[in-house]
Amino acid sequence: IAAGDMKRLKFEAHGLKGSAASLGARVVVVLCQELENGVASTAAALVQQLRRELERATAELQEIVAARTRGAA
Repeated sequence: IAAGDMKRLKFEAHGLKGSAASLGARVVVVLCQELENGVASTAAALVQQLRRELERATAELQEIVAARTRGAA
């Protein structure tokens, strides 16, 4: 973002969107879609939202894995 490379940001958002869709992280998918379709003036705010949502989704996935690991023991 700091370099103003929207093409790269959109490319990375597209890749992340696919991974998030595979994991069922729907809010991440939506935010990535917004980044893909967005303009530079909104990118920083969207990236901040995306970071928060990725942290939340990661924590949720870690809980799921931990629960399954406990159940398999």
